[in-house]
Amino acid sequence: MGLTLIQDAVSSLTVASDIAQGFLKLKSISEVHGKVIDLQHGKQIRAHPEPGMYPETRRRSSRPIRRH
Repeated sequence: MGLTLIQDAVSSLTVASDIAQGFLKLKSISEVHGKVIDLQHGKQIRAHPEPGMYPETRRRSSRPIRRH
């Protein structure tokens, strides 16, 4: 009976370890997913800048057009 109890305890610890490792992997995956979303959001901001976001563009666009 003592050997069975030890085997069950080791088995339970192995399962607990597997569960803990799974949670750590999920945390890492969710952190990576969050970074990807941040990067995608940053690309959208750069692809569609707000008016006046870049002063040199604003200055250039406020000049009158010369006609020859």
